[in-house]
Amino acid sequence: MSKKRRRQERFQVVKPDCAGIDIGKDTHYVAVPGERCDDPVRSFIWVHP
Repeated sequence: MSKKRRRQERFQVVKPDCAGIDIGKDTHYVAVPGERCDDPVRSFIWVHP
């Protein structure tokens, strides 16, 4: 099936008060739903000891 014809599937929201966290080598990102605050995505620089 082509990409255009493929149906977009959505995930079911299980815990709406949880944040999404992406842990990278040098930067960590935390995201909450946009309606929760003015700055829904924040990044934190990780300083290696």
